[in-house]
Amino acid sequence: MTARARGWVGIAAVIAIGLGLSLALTERYHHRILTLVFLWAAMGLAWNIISGYAGQISFGHQAFFGIGAYVTVLLAAKLQLTPWLGMWAGVGVAVLAALLIGTPTFRLAGIYFGLATLAYPLIFRIVMDYLGYQEVAIPMVRDRPALFMQFEEPRSFDLLALALLAYTLVLSRLIEGSRLGYSLRAIKENEQAAEAMGVDAFRSKMLAYALSAAPAALAGAIYAHAILFVVTPDAVFGVIVIVQTLVVCLVGGAGTLWGPVIGAAIMIPVSEILDTTVGDRLPGIQGVVYGAALMAIMMWAPEGLFWHLRRRPAAVARATPTAAVAGTARSSGSSARTARARPRSSTCSTASCCPTAARCAGWARRSPACAPTWSAGAASAAPSRWCGSSRTSPCWKTSWWAPSPTATRRAPRGSARRPRSAA
Repeated sequence: MTARARGWVGIAAVIAIGLGLSLALTERYHHRILTLVFLWAAMGLAWNIISGYAGQISFGHQAFFGIGAYVTVLLAAKLQLTPWLGMWAGVGVAVLAALLIGTPTFRLAGIYFGLATLAYPLIFRIVMDYLGYQEVAIPMVRDRPALFMQFEEPRSFDLLALALLAYTLVLSRLIEGSRLGYSLRAIKENEQAAEAMGVDAFRSKMLAYALSAAPAALAGAIYAHAILFVVTPDAVFGVIVIVQTLVVCLVGGAGTLWGPVIGAAIMIPVSEILDTTVGDRLPGIQGVVYGAALMAIMMWAPEGLFWHLRRRPAAVARATPTAAVAGTARSSGSSARTARARPRSSTCSTASCCPTAARCAGWARRSPACAPTWSAGAASAAPSRWCGSSRTSPCWKTSWWAPSPTATRRAPRGSARRPRSAA
């Protein structure tokens, strides 16, 4: 089975598991937790489009979440418009806001971009307070409850949130395998190099930002009707929204399709159960758990659970030190010297440690990435790549090379290289 087919099979499996859980659960509280898992997984995937794939860390994605919630509820309260249409109006407003926000903000980079995005939700909070929308209650329509997204059966909200998660998974999967996805990953690695290769960085980031705003607005609209019932600026534009989003992405792993899903499946039930069981005796326990989880993840798996579990088997396989037979004396008559252990370097082929030669070239300015080396005296040893000893090297923490006195050592500069035909 190809990697592309495995991705679609995984999406189908997630949807099937979600349907099974929704049909199996009977308690209303358990349905609430399941709905929250689906919603925050979708919100994390939306944030992952611009911040995980493109590397543009956004601290203001709750702006689109709040826009979707407020537009849907205000249209229902003021114009009696059904939320089934109002949430798509919220999507349109959120996409327009993403274009207006991204036009000046994408002129910035790094931490300056993140700080700029953090200002926009604060602006929306002030505007809502100024307009008198501190509390907007969802109007109750008893004769047509389903038309206004007011279900008596909690399983209906599970299925609605699961449909949003399925839509966001399909959108992310399509972006991953598209030209836009490759452009975003190139921008994340090196924006200047990507532009030199012909990638329109500004256009790609704007398109990704607009695409990520749509599921965030839908999540806000469903969250308002399934959880809140009374929409306030703090509940939809507050810092807790982006904190929740960052937690599920960082714990699961950013830049991947499955990281936000894994993070939401772990963190949301834990936080909700602790909040309901010991929250009255230990106020703020949810924030303590989130902080402790982030500290543990940053120390044990800083790249996230998905990447850590995926790379661990390969890292263990490469961690076993191998010894080669010492080479015979060269024409100068010098014998093989004892090689010191290199605890933060590794020998690796271009296909294993260094995925591409282009990636190695990208690190060449900061570390001796992929300098040519070969096994001295091993007749069958092919030229390989050495991904230096710096922490910024792509192979740091990937494997440990501690050769014995008769092990392979890096050939000194100026010595004759083994021709590639000898491999």
